[in-house]
Amino acid sequence: MIKHSGLHAARGQIGWILALIVSTAVVVKLEQLELGAQFATLTVNPLAEPALPLDHDLAQARLLVPDPATAAPMDQARLLIALSLAGTQDAADFDALAAEAAQTVADVEASAPSDPVLLNAIALCRSVFAL
Repeated sequence: MIKHSGLHAARGQIGWILALIVSTAVVVKLEQLELGAQFATLTVNPLAEPALPLDHDLAQARLLVPDPATAAPMDQARLLIALSLAGTQDAADFDALAAEAAQTVADVEASAPSDPVLLNAIALCRSVFAL
């Protein structure tokens, strides 16, 4: 029989501890780089000057949804979001958009929606137009 030293018998535990120390050092170094904060910062406001006016998006959404009560849930959500975005613009006719949004929300809610995206679009529209 061969005698084993204590270090030889504990080589698995020693390797695990060394790997733990190295991985902890890597995580600490990555946290010090703060790459997430640099990637999360917007350099340009995406709504400052849209490529197409938001009225164009609203007009397309209106074409897709001639009747909000019977349209598909994603089309209903698209219309509500387009109304909300158009309502946030300075040059928008807020009163006309608010009336259209109120009617659209009433029509959509009459169908008892259960789609979470559509429910969030309704909440957004209510928030923008204070419905």
